[in-house]
Amino acid sequence: MDPELDRLLADYANPEGARGRVTGPHAFSEVAGPVSVLRAEVYGASMPHLLEAPVVAQEEALGIDGRTRHLCAWTDDGALTAALRVSADPIELPTLSGRCAELVAALPAHGEISRVITDPRHRRRDHISRLFAAMVRAMLAEGDTVGVVGLCRRRVVRFYARFGMVAVHEDPLTVPGRPDQDYFVVAATFEKMVEVGMYRLVGGDRPRPQPAGS
Repeated sequence: MDPELDRLLADYANPEGARGRVTGPHAFSEVAGPVSVLRAEVYGASMPHLLEAPVVAQEEALGIDGRTRHLCAWTDDGALTAALRVSADPIELPTLSGRCAELVAALPAHGEISRVITDPRHRRRDHISRLFAAMVRAMLAEGDTVGVVGLCRRRVVRFYARFGMVAVHEDPLTVPGRPDQDYFVVAATFEKMVEVGMYRLVGGDRPRPQPAGS
C-alpha cells in the first residue's frame, strides 16, 4: 500500500484529539465478551432473528467469528460502541442462497464484511466511519483483496452507499431462514470506499455519515 494512504487511513481511524479509540484487527477471542454483549443488545432490539437458533447454528457450523478479524471502537472509558468483522474471502454470503453465491462469484478478490453494529446511544459519533477506515487500511496492507462485499436490509442500503458500497442487483433477495424479504448484496472496491466514504482523504466536503446497525 502507498505509505501516504496508509498514514491518512491511520489518521482517519484515530484522528488526533478524537474521543475514544478504534482498535484491531482482533482475533475474536480477544474481544468476544464485549462484542457478544453489544450484538445481543443491538440485534435483540432490531433484528432478533439473528439471535435465533437457525442463524446461530449456521454461524457456529461455519466458524465465522473464528475465521474473521474484528475492528472495534471504544469510548474513553473503555466501553465498546461499534464493531464489525471482515474476512479476506466470503464465508457466510455464499451459503445463504444460490443467488447470493452467484453474486459473490461475480466479485472476485472481494473480502466479506458483516456484523456491523453500533450502540444506539452513540449513533451521533463517527465511529463507523473510523471503523471502515481501519478496515480498509488492514485489508490494503494484506494486499489479497480489492474490495469487500456484504449483505444488508433495504433500509440500510443508503447508509452503505455513503461509504461507496452499492447494491449489485436490482431486486431484493429472500434469504432462507430469515423473516424479511428485502435483503441486498452491496459491494465496493477499496479505491471507491476511499473516494466516496473517506472524503477527507480526497479533499471533499460532504456530510459525515451517521452510523447504523446491519
